[in-house]
Amino acid sequence: MSATAKVVDEQMRRLILSILQEAPFSIRELGLLLQRAPDFVHSQHVRPLVREGLVLPEFPDRPYHPCFVRPESALRNSASRPKAATGFC
Repeated sequence: MSATAKVVDEQMRRLILSILQEAPFSIRELGLLLQRAPDFVHSQHVRPLVREGLVLPEFPDRPYHPCFVRPESALRNSASRPKAATGFC
């Protein structure tokens, strides 16, 4: 991986974390916001963030649910959390 690719990956990582701090978003929504294919966003960015514990599934008891949140956001009362922009979550 080139130095430029590492910088882009780190910027994407920070952007995803920032987005998920505000509200839960699905992989599809993240793909739309980031102008990337949802599968690419999931495999290259979200899945590593989940492995590191920086991102959690919004509904851990439903492993195939597509929405993800930051751990700090998951602790908030769901009534006080803003809804995702397109309503998938």
